[in-house]
Amino acid sequence: MSDLLQEIDEAMKREKAAQFWKENGPYIIGGAVLLVAMTGIFTAWNSWQLKKNTQQTNLLVSALSTPFPETALDAATASLKGEHKAAAELHRAAYLIQSGKNGDALATLEALRKDGSAPALWRDLATLMAARLRFEKEADQAEAQDIVNSLKPLMKAGNAWQAQARIEAAIIAADGLKDAKTALEYLNPLLQDTALPQSLKDRAQALDHLYGLRAAAEKQGDQTADLPESKG
Repeated sequence: MSDLLQEIDEAMKREKAAQFWKENGPYIIGGAVLLVAMTGIFTAWNSWQLKKNTQQTNLLVSALSTPFPETALDAATASLKGEHKAAAELHRAAYLIQSGKNGDALATLEALRKDGSAPALWRDLATLMAARLRFEKEADQAEAQDIVNSLKPLMKAGNAWQAQARIEAAIIAADGLKDAKTALEYLNPLLQDTALPQSLKDRAQALDHLYGLRAAAEKQGDQTADLPESKG
């Protein structure tokens, strides 16, 4: 009796399996074919991307290897895209600065930082580099404040250039705006950051000490100015 029940149970299982395959087999096969096809498509896409990136990288490296890289990079940008183009622009600006052509370098950096098609990481770096060049042009207070404002988005937590932007903003606030107190506020988060590279922390600490002395002197000066005049 038990053998008969077992045979019936197995027959029912086979019937259910056959019915399931009859109803769902085409979808299973179609899904498997689609999976294979998509795998092939993604493989072809990745291969094309790798080839394209290799070509772009080779073009960039070739331009950097010439005797006059700033000229070669300028010509190469027409054929470069995305991060490769942005990297070329940043390298070109650096070479222009080394050649004393700060005006041309600044124009290159300003164009890159306003280029919405460039990766945000490189646009932010262009903004940081441009800030230094703009300030070195003997910016007045209005220009200095505008430069600091351009750095504020970079000073937010999570930005790759946060520390450098805060240090740059502190320098401009202290030396351009004569506001040591605000400079200290820009530096303070860096002093609390345990993950900050030591070289940046050392610079932040040195500036914090310097601007702390300036802030104390400014405060002392304000207090002296508020004293009533002596009437002899």
